[in-house]
Amino acid sequence: MFRYFYRIYDRFNREIYAIALLTNTKKSRYPNQFNYSFYGTEVNYKYNTYDFHGKDIDKLKQSSNPFATAVIAGIYASNSKKDVDKRYAFKKNIVISILERYDVADDHSIDHLNKLIYFVDNLLQLPAELKQKLREDLNPYLGKEVVSKMRAEKSNPPPTLAELIAESEHDGIEKGKKEVAIELIRDNFSDNQIKKLTKLSFEDIAILRKSLQN
Repeated sequence: MFRYFYRIYDRFNREIYAIALLTNTKKSRYPNQFNYSFYGTEVNYKYNTYDFHGKDIDKLKQSSNPFATAVIAGIYASNSKKDVDKRYAFKKNIVISILERYDVADDHSIDHLNKLIYFVDNLLQLPAELKQKLREDLNPYLGKEVVSKMRAEKSNPPPTLAELIAESEHDGIEKGKKEVAIELIRDNFSDNQIKKLTKLSFEDIAILRKSLQN
């Protein structure tokens, strides 16, 4: 905690409110200060702590405070240490609630959304196969407005959203290629010409030709 403090203070020279989130849901005691002494040089650093033990998830879900979402994520992390499927379900539900809660037209909301999902990504990490499943399940909730807003602002989205946005951009490019290919087919261009112009595979072009015949 002291190292985080002095690095942030040294870099930004701002007032800092420090709080240690104690995500272990079992009641226990943790220090809230750091003391250093060496030949007359002394440092006594105290910071705030917040223990997740005993917090009511239903009440937290009703809160509009972004910190409540962070607390829920911490409780979920502690409750799913040995069960990745349970962790997946927790993460899916909490990210959907974040996407539904914040108005992407508001710059502050986008900032809160990014920071909260960053926190959730770090706390509720998943294996690769479940990451892909999560992206597929979250895709309907992302929406074109969120993608457009983040592209326009060139924001640095959290990993889960960054991967979703990248997939969305790729899908948009592929859709554009296919639309061009359809027009070229209608204009009687050969498969070789269409492949050269659109970079689509012969298999994709054949599927498009067949779809136009039905």
